[in-house]
Amino acid sequence: MIFIIISTILFGFLDSLWRPLILEKGLGSVLVHRTILTALFISVAFLFSQDSFVYNPKMILITIGSGAISCIGLVSLTKAFAREKTATVVFLNVFTLLIGQITSYILFSQEISFTKYMLQISFAMLSIILINEGGIKLSRGILFALVASFSFGIAYPLMGVPISELGSLQATMIQELTVLASILLYFLVISKVKINMRFFYDSKILLLSICTTVSLILYFFAYNYLPVYKINLVANLYPVTALLSAAVLFNERLTHKQYAGIFIALLTTITLFL
Repeated sequence: MIFIIISTILFGFLDSLWRPLILEKGLGSVLVHRTILTALFISVAFLFSQDSFVYNPKMILITIGSGAISCIGLVSLTKAFAREKTATVVFLNVFTLLIGQITSYILFSQEISFTKYMLQISFAMLSIILINEGGIKLSRGILFALVASFSFGIAYPLMGVPISELGSLQATMIQELTVLASILLYFLVISKVKINMRFFYDSKILLLSICTTVSLILYFFAYNYLPVYKINLVANLYPVTALLSAAVLFNERLTHKQYAGIFIALLTTITLFL
C-alpha cells in the first residue's frame, strides 16, 4: 500500500507542474524532453535491477498497446493543461476511475455494482457541467481532459495483464519506450519540434521527469501486491495533492461553480470506495 500512496502523492505534484511548464516552454518541447528523460531513467532502472528480460511476444504487444493508448492520454492531458486550470483538469480524472472500473471488470472479472455505477456517472456528468461554468457545450480543454481520462482508464488497468508475466519494471519500460517513440514521431517528425539540450538540464523538466519515473515505477510495482481496482481507487485521490500544489506554488484560482464541480467530483471518487 505504501508504494501506491507515494505514487499518488507524486502524481498529484507532477500534474501541478505541467501547466506552468507548458505555458513557459511550449507543449511540444516539454513533452519531448520530459519523455526522453523519463524513458531513459526507467530503462536505466531496469538495467540496474538485473532483472532478466522476458521475451513473451503476446505480453509485449499488449504492453505496446497500453503504451500507445497512454500516449494518446498524455498528449490529450497536456493539451488540456495548456487550455484549462490544473484543478479543472485533474478533477475530471474521476472518469479515469469510472472507465478503469469497467476495464478491470472486463479484464479481471472484478465485480462492480451497476446501479451505483450509473449514479456515479450521473454525479460525474454534473461535475463536468459545473467545471465547464454551467455550459452544455464543452470547451476544447475539457474535451481533451476527458479524452485523457478515457485513455488512462483503459491503458493503466490493461497493464495488469503483462505485468504478471513480464514483471512490473520491464512492462513499465516497454510502455514508456512506446510513448517515447510515438511522441518523437509526432512532435519531431510531424510538428518539427527542435531538441534543445539546455532543456535536459532545466530543473523543472528534470523534476517533472524524476517524479514521473518514480511514480510510474511505484504505481505498476503495486500491481504485484494489490488488485488493480484497489490501486485505481487510491491513485485517483491524487487530484487533492495537485490542487494544493497548484494553489500554493502557482497561485491558481477558480470560480465558485468550478469549486462546486470539483467538490462533486471528489464526492463521486469517495463513493467509489463504499
